[in-house]
Amino acid sequence: MYKSEPPSMNQQREMQQTKASTDRPFGIYVISALLFISAVLLAAGLLVLEFVGDYLPDLEQHALLATALLWLLVALLIVAIVGLLLLKRWGWTLTMIMTGISLAISIWLYFQGTPNYPNMVIYVIIVFYLNQRDVQAPFLKQHETGEQ
Repeated sequence: MYKSEPPSMNQQREMQQTKASTDRPFGIYVISALLFISAVLLAAGLLVLEFVGDYLPDLEQHALLATALLWLLVALLIVAIVGLLLLKRWGWTLTMIMTGISLAISIWLYFQGTPNYPNMVIYVIIVFYLNQRDVQAPFLKQHETGEQ
């Protein structure tokens, strides 16, 4: 019988990456999918406005600033998705910040008389889910090991 050699550094790194991907909670995929759908719908809406915006004179006043901010939001959604899927702490933090802002806007719209209950429920579920210890643990492990 022979003894096997200890795994090389590359093999150890591969095992850690495989373990990290199996440690990813299923809900992270669901939240990433929801964020992706939001980004796609927002981008599609912005592209449609580019084509029909000329026919809507009321949009001209603040259209440039609003469009720039919404494209920034699309970019931040994509960055948050990447961060979540890579189990990066900054991805978790960015998602929480964006969800908190979206929830605050939804609450403001509620008091303005135009509530969007499905969005409010989704935001609350995301916040509660991401704050569970089991979900936070993979993000904290990577943060504690000093991985960027």
